[in-house]
Amino acid sequence: MTTELFAGIPVTDYTSALPWYERFFGARPSFLPHGTEAVWQLAEGRHAYVVEDREREADAAGRSQSVRKAPSRQARQTKT
Repeated sequence: MTTELFAGIPVTDYTSALPWYERFFGARPSFLPHGTEAVWQLAEGRHAYVVEDREREADAAGRSQSVRKAPSRQARQTKT
């Protein structure tokens, strides 16, 4: 079983924050799920995202979530 990590950073102004995080991560986002969220894939199964959320930003420095994934069928077959 693998563990995936999604670390979230709520911001009050996505438009202003995006260029700063592009410099911080040294790249443009890997993908943009919607108009006020950007996701960077830092490594396989490791992601950081910036999302506009004025209510959460006020009381949060950041959030993270780990997701455990079952091995794929192919991975299970190669182990046997």
